[in-house]
Amino acid sequence: MQIISKLKMMGTDGLFTLLISNIIILLSFGITLIPALNRIAKVAINSSHEPPDCECYFVFGLKLIHDHATEEFVLRLQRAYSIYLNNPSIKILILGGTTPNNSVSEARKGEVWLVQQGVPEELIQIEDQSLNTLENLKNARNLLGDCKSQACFISNRFHLYRVSCLAKQMSIAHTLCAAEERWVYSTAMLKQLCVEAYFVHWFEVGRFWSYMTTNQKSIERIS
Repeated sequence: MQIISKLKMMGTDGLFTLLISNIIILLSFGITLIPALNRIAKVAINSSHEPPDCECYFVFGLKLIHDHATEEFVLRLQRAYSIYLNNPSIKILILGGTTPNNSVSEARKGEVWLVQQGVPEELIQIEDQSLNTLENLKNARNLLGDCKSQACFISNRFHLYRVSCLAKQMSIAHTLCAAEERWVYSTAMLKQLCVEAYFVHWFEVGRFWSYMTTNQKSIERIS
């Protein structure tokens, strides 16, 4: 049922471009993933954990495991909390809806965590209708009116490039802040980078196909 639900959410265009992306990867024996992997790794390695001076900070949610926040999600929340301690007047927006096998949204779980640490509820805003990074950004863009300056996106190092790539496509002015203090190589991190490269490859293939075929529906979806 979960798979069927995800397939319906992607739509015909999404499924078609996913198929094309997978075919390209297979025919190239994975070589076409290397450019994306290289860009993702560079951003992961070089991004700073020191936040720029911003008014609004966006914390990207991450799928909960039976209503519990994962270690990676907690790192994102901890970074937001440390920023709050240095600047108690900031606004924090937490993004993320309710995924299968969970009864609470990622955004709500993040809000509860920050409030438990002592962050006032009035400084926190949540967007809990989105189920993926693309929807996160589309919904977040509607809330940017409360920010007088560009927003800072907080996420794990492996996720920062994809967030920035999608935000640029949507013309969202932003800066990046890594949840982790420093880059640490590990087999798990390499796996996460490869997963990100797969999604970025799919996005780039889909973007190219949408503009090449002038598919207005698909263009609007990613813009």
